[in-house]
Amino acid sequence: MALEVSHLERLLGDEWREALPPICLDCGYDLTGLPSNRCPECGNVFVRADVVRQARQLRNQLRQLRTSNDLLRFGWYLGLGAGGGLAILAVLGFVVHPEFRTMGSIFGLFGGVPTTGLGLQVLRVLRLPVWARERMEGGPDVYRGVALAMLGLGMLVASVLLLW
Repeated sequence: MALEVSHLERLLGDEWREALPPICLDCGYDLTGLPSNRCPECGNVFVRADVVRQARQLRNQLRQLRTSNDLLRFGWYLGLGAGGGLAILAVLGFVVHPEFRTMGSIFGLFGGVPTTGLGLQVLRVLRLPVWARERMEGGPDVYRGVALAMLGLGMLVASVLLLW
């Protein structure tokens, strides 16, 4: 069920300006068009300002998460590039000169930290209510995000091991 903003404004009056439907802060029930300030599902008395604040926060989270797949793609490029550089410098460190291992370790540390962070940021989608996740078009790929975070952590571990 897709609600238009104009439809929500008509149902809730002039003060509702959010793109998301108003929901109960306790049970998540859609409060659209209710004549009172009591949720029919759980009986919670709600304050309209609190509902508006929560809708704004959810809208901002959804905007951020829309770009998460782009960030994941960038994280994979960064992670694979840094991992490849780490591997090449590690091999050169064992074959040519030990100084290359130190450079590889630094390379892995500077590539592993942002790679891990970019992978873990997609897990923010799990904090959203189910109804908000269902409204997301092409939501973030959580499995790819976890795999990216594991790649970053692996680079960090390899970087530390190279220093020994």
